[in-house]
Amino acid sequence: MSAVTAVVLAAGKGTRMQSDLPKVLHEVAGKPMLVHVVENLRQAQVGRIGLVLSQDLTGFETFLAANPELMVCLQKERRGTADAVASAAVFFKEARPPSYAQLAMWRGKEEISEHILVCAGDTPALTSEFFTDLFRFHQAENSDLTIVGMEQEDPSGYGRLVLGEHAVLSRIVEQKDATSEELKIKMCNSGVLIARTALLFSWLDKVEPINAQKEYYLTDIVQIAVNDKAKVKAYIGRDPEIFAGVNNLNQKEKMNLYLQSRS
Repeated sequence: MSAVTAVVLAAGKGTRMQSDLPKVLHEVAGKPMLVHVVENLRQAQVGRIGLVLSQDLTGFETFLAANPELMVCLQKERRGTADAVASAAVFFKEARPPSYAQLAMWRGKEEISEHILVCAGDTPALTSEFFTDLFRFHQAENSDLTIVGMEQEDPSGYGRLVLGEHAVLSRIVEQKDATSEELKIKMCNSGVLIARTALLFSWLDKVEPINAQKEYYLTDIVQIAVNDKAKVKAYIGRDPEIFAGVNNLNQKEKMNLYLQSRS
């Protein structure tokens, strides 16, 4: 996976964790969540790893000092997931930054990378095997954009994968913007994707904050890519539990038990 740069989204405040500690630095199974994610990306032999953090780096000092090879850019304002990824344009020589991008390199330099993998820093159950299998699928399918889906018995809170003819992924709709029929869909967005770098940033440039939240949704790139006649594939994860995010203390405890049972 040397041709891949991973961009880990870790700018969330995590106010529901009832702590001043940044959400991704809360420990599960003996380590901060972000450490789990970074370690598994390293084990998958990802070429480079970049973090998208908020402007307030309070609490990250020890982690960043212990991981000097990690690139870091800053999302000055939290304006959605597409905005977070757009800020990572500073990591890539071939990227044309979207017009709305907040560009603030804190550490690192521009390099060429054929593919970009996007995941979240609060998903500590993602494994190195998953990352490797995803990249193999992406390569084997010669895909321009691969979205990772998962089937959930209770899809509440997740974006839904809308499939067109021949099970081709046509778009992703967020729950707050979904119709009553779309809310019945159980195939959900995991929040993980891999794409050709230059294409990804060209699609991000076309994202607009026309939704209930007035945010730049990363999921909007699916329909944009389809409209551009790009090859868009869905990779369905076999174990939906590995995609679980941790946003509150109850989810933290469940993740702690899950990771301990897996070790």
